[in-house]
Amino acid sequence: MDEVDRVLEAAKELMDLNFYREALSLLKEASTKYQDEPDIFYFMGCCALNDRAGEEAFCYFSISNELCPEDADILSGLSDASLTMDRNDLAARFISEALKLEPDSINARISFGHFLEKEERFTEAVAHYRKILMEDPENTYLNARLGYCLMSLGMFEEAADEIAEYLKECPTDTDWHFQLGICYGHMGMIDEAMTTFNYLVHVDPDDPMARAYLALAMADKGWLSEAKEEITRALRMDPENPRVLEIYEDIMGRDEDGNHSGQSGEAGKFLAMLLLIKTIVDRKKREGQRP
Repeated sequence: MDEVDRVLEAAKELMDLNFYREALSLLKEASTKYQDEPDIFYFMGCCALNDRAGEEAFCYFSISNELCPEDADILSGLSDASLTMDRNDLAARFISEALKLEPDSINARISFGHFLEKEERFTEAVAHYRKILMEDPENTYLNARLGYCLMSLGMFEEAADEIAEYLKECPTDTDWHFQLGICYGHMGMIDEAMTTFNYLVHVDPDDPMARAYLALAMADKGWLSEAKEEITRALRMDPENPRVLEIYEDIMGRDEDGNHSGQSGEAGKFLAMLLLIKTIVDRKKREGQRP
């Protein structure tokens, strides 16, 4: 194993632990010495993309692409980065090129799924991910993406099954626990929703969204006094957050029976839970490795 391989291996280990900035620092240092190594810049793009720095990722993938044109993985990275910048036109071009070069590439096909999601073509995305999952059943990231698309189609029970499958392999991924909580809320599984959001608050007590939706679950459970205390804490943490404010107004507007002025509690619960989908930050996560 040469020095470049050792650096890439060390970076991958850091990425597996979600230490994306640390991995990026390691790769940046190596890039000053190995300026003609496309893999280093590719991994830098993966780190930045995983850290939700789309424009930075695009720059690194572009350098890698200049050093190694016609590489499907690099083009897939450029597509994913373009999506984070709302440049669907660029993404379409890059992913089209990637699939022409390697039509069977799992990375390229997953990136095409990301493109379908961004275009809100969720029915197509579900069929697309299911086809790949049949060929690569051990790739639980596909379960996660499939779950998200099913949620977007209102198929929450199926979505919960897919997300739970992903969480078996990645049990500490709080973003997907959050989405599982959404599914439970829509399915009327209030106890499960409370357990999920309680877990998220325990993991990060300073997360106002987790507290806000824990409060919503409490209110739907009938624990109105506790819900008002919890949503007040959330609002103090982030008074400018429109979702937290919406939930605050929802809970504070309920009477002792849990109903809202002018609407039933069930209607209020549906509207409030619908807002939750808008709060999710998509994890357009790349594995940070090349086949």
